[in-house]
Amino acid sequence: MPVSRKGDNNIYTRGFANVAGFEQKIKNATSLQSIERFLGSRYFKINPKSYARHNTIEFRQHSGTVEFEKISNWVRFLGNLITFSETNTVTDATLQGLAAFNNQEIMTYLTNRTNKLKTR
Repeated sequence: MPVSRKGDNNIYTRGFANVAGFEQKIKNATSLQSIERFLGSRYFKINPKSYARHNTIEFRQHSGTVEFEKISNWVRFLGNLITFSETNTVTDATLQGLAAFNNQEIMTYLTNRTNKLKTR
């Protein structure tokens, strides 16, 4: 992701790392409503309010684009992540760790994109 979409650089796509006690709160959550309550906002990389309201998951991190290559790889990446997460836990969020659930084509795209963004 570009710097503008990472971490707390963008108030509309905040990460969960700065939510005090996030992991324990998720483990203790008994409903979607309890997750919505402790987060209190939709402006995270994953919108915690969208499922209750629209019965969908909203991934907010990617910036808007009309470039097919970006859209296609992002959708396939998210599909792989969701499928993997049904029975596994992502324990390595590094670029290399993403190979556990992505094919070589997507990994090549992610590697090239990462390298391109490093040079900016």
